[in-house]
Amino acid sequence: MRTKITVAIAIFVGFLVQAQEIKTIKVQNNLYMVGDRTYSCFYVTDDQVVVIDPLDARHAEATMKAINKVTDLPVKTVFYSHNHWDHISGTQIFKAEGATIISHEKAAETITPNPDVLMPDQTWTGSDTIYSIGNKQIELFFYGRNHGDGMTVFRFPEHNIVFTIDLVVPDRVLYAYLPDADPKN
Repeated sequence: MRTKITVAIAIFVGFLVQAQEIKTIKVQNNLYMVGDRTYSCFYVTDDQVVVIDPLDARHAEATMKAINKVTDLPVKTVFYSHNHWDHISGTQIFKAEGATIISHEKAAETITPNPDVLMPDQTWTGSDTIYSIGNKQIELFFYGRNHGDGMTVFRFPEHNIVFTIDLVVPDRVLYAYLPDADPKN
């Protein structure tokens, strides 16, 4: 009986988690976050939209819908924050529209391609770089191994806002159980 109750609770909680509404949050006039407890980011420039972390297919579709409500510009650039499949398995919707996928070289080295995960088209190296996209800039920072390989922090100088992924996770257990996590560094 106890096992049946545990299974029923697990199934119910699973449905609740799946049913969480994905919301769009306007951070600044051209910078948005899309998600529930896990977020993607999109940035509107003068000639395109940039997406950071498409997450899974459900989130990526919600992100595309949110983008289409804001602008008619195409998504031309997708950045991966790191190598974990739960952050990059929704890329197909953007790639089908012609987007270029970019990650740090350390992330690309450890991504395992499969039907749900696309390899980056381009990589960047070192500890920091700046991408000029249209009339905007995005600064990318790599601080070494931590949560995942190639873990990238994104800064939008126009707004002096930083977008981090899985570095600060309120109300959650640290990611020390992941095989590539390196909390000491």
